[in-house]
Amino acid sequence: MPCVLTPEAEQAWLHEKLNEKQTLELLANQYPADHMHSHSISKRITSRSEPSDTPDVLSPFDYPELAAKTALFAE
Repeated sequence: MPCVLTPEAEQAWLHEKLNEKQTLELLANQYPADHMHSHSISKRITSRSEPSDTPDVLSPFDYPELAAKTALFAE
């Protein structure tokens, strides 16, 4: 499970002397969902025949088959 931290929590997370209690406290505070966004990216990101190490593969990419899907995860 990924950990999404606020910029302030990032600094605390990287502190060398972070103990287990402090770690759990950081993880207990969820990142605000209204600050997150998502978009589809090019399938080239996993291509073995086309370059995938270019910034444009991370640009928003529209797939007609996903047009009706508005949520990141199926409900």
